[in-house]
Amino acid sequence: MADAGGEGRAVEVADAGGEGRAVEVAELHAPFTHQEIMLRAALGLGEGVAVNPSGGALCGNPMFAAGLARIGMAAQAIMSGRAGRALGHATSGPALQQNLVCVMEGR
Repeated sequence: MADAGGEGRAVEVADAGGEGRAVEVAELHAPFTHQEIMLRAALGLGEGVAVNPSGGALCGNPMFAAGLARIGMAAQAIMSGRAGRALGHATSGPALQQNLVCVMEGR
């Protein structure tokens, strides 16, 4: 995945750490198995990050809403207390051409 200017910042923010504020949960919109592997590497998500505990887009991929569902599931992890910091991801295009990454945390 080429960095179009935003990926570097997303990696910096999500970087599964940084100042002791690790991302604990990541909900990735990866409708194909190989995309999850690519996204884990591109976002620097280490082994300690729970990726797609909801089952992700592979268990349900409603057209035009799967990415929003991933962001909602990440937010739900924070609101339920299962995570203090979570990453939600949405994508469009068969080759992950457009990506939205949001990092959320509870306060």
